Amino acid sequence: MYYGRDTEIEELKQHFKFSSNDKNSLYIINGLSGSGKTELIKEVCQQVYSHDKEAFILYIDVTNDGFESNKFFENLLKGAYVPTQFRRNLCLSIPQKYSFSNYLRKQKLTNLTLKHSFRLIRSLISFDTTYKKVIDYPWEEVVTEIKEGIFESDLYLRYFSHVSKKIRLNIIIDNYQFLSEDIKIKFEDDFNTLQSGVSLTIINRTTDKLKSIDKLDTLDNYTPTVLNLSYLTEDECKLLIRNKIALLDNIKLNQIWQITQGNYKEIELIINRLIDNPNSELFNISDIYDKLPDIQKNILLISSIFPAGMRKDIVFNYIKSIVDENIEVADSLKSLIDAGFVYINGDTNDKIKISHESIVNSILNHTNTSDLQLVTNNLKIYLEQTILSIGVGGELAYLIHCLINICNIKELRQNVEYIKQLLEIEYRKNSYFYIASLSKKIHHLIELLP
Repeated sequence: MYYGRDTEIEELKQHFKFSSNDKNSLYIINGLSGSGKTELIKEVCQQVYSHDKEAFILYIDVTNDGFESNKFFENLLKGAYVPTQFRRNLCLSIPQKYSFSNYLRKQKLTNLTLKHSFRLIRSLISFDTTYKKVIDYPWEEVVTEIKEGIFESDLYLRYFSHVSKKIRLNIIIDNYQFLSEDIKIKFEDDFNTLQSGVSLTIINRTTDKLKSIDKLDTLDNYTPTVLNLSYLTEDECKLLIRNKIALLDNIKLNQIWQITQGNYKEIELIINRLIDNPNSELFNISDIYDKLPDIQKNILLISSIFPAGMRKDIVFNYIKSIVDENIEVADSLKSLIDAGFVYINGDTNDKIKISHESIVNSILNHTNTSDLQLVTNNLKIYLEQTILSIGVGGELAYLIHCLINICNIKELRQNVEYIKQLLEIEYRKNSYFYIASLSKKIHHLIELLP
């Protein structure tokens, strides 16, 4: 349950209840990590749509994409594929008759078409001569195909255009700041062509370097509203805690306020620790991390290296490969989940993710550089061995992606074959945006190659 911010909740309700389908609406929520942006959205959706079986709500968290947001368009379709009754934790509600799977059936598309449908995502990609020379794939053919318009009719856009004429679409994109500029431009240009029936909500995390936004430049077909969230006030903080744990005295409440300063995620972590034992001693995140067993520290370190999280099976197998005794890693993971340090990715239910940015900062600030490097090096060795052992398989691209993203330039130069493998896999799947992002990742490597 969410407490406080009644004014903001009522304002958001109006956005979601937008009565007329003749206009599109855009709601932008800016705020620091821990200001309660996502929970505010989930609370409003719960209040408005929990009993509405015909509501269309599609929530996409950019950081849930293990390929660094470059599968964004595919994820829009995957999120809408299966009919789903409203679920607060996923902020998802897809009526059966407006689901993507139903749309495909009505279009009389075969399973084979579905399997390859994501190739319809287009992009005008240009690679420099050096790149095309070093990575020996038929880039000219790819670019020519795209320019000839084979990918002109995007499946995802045709689908959303179709259903927006039948029902109002509530599309929520969390961590919008992590989308690459080319994907943002394409998404905004495409959605600006939808003339009506769309309520678009953008959640934008701000930092010292990432500022608030008050509009999306190309979405001139949408009426924008902006909400800038700060941390909870002292009264909101104490109200939230009292409604979760009734027996806390004012001294403890004041201590929690002093530790968290209204950071919603940090308040949640403390509530998780106190809810079964209100007399537990209070620690800040840094103090707790220092007291964790090594296995739990390893899980946190690995998860903090990858913003989108790391697959649970990879983390488990890696830890089992570096410890001698027979340790039940699942128990350590459960302890971290219960404490609120990590959670399992709600979309695919297979990745361990850090719950909050402040946890990552505390981990990095309280870990020796040598310890972090040791974990990173051991993980590289494990990934290389796993890649070699599985050969060609469905998870190969993900493993190579993880390896490449923890390698420095020198190591990448020594592992060009891995890059070629990944490019080949993604080229066959027509993942052009992802290929473009990889080209940026290895740009300096290319310049250094003979």
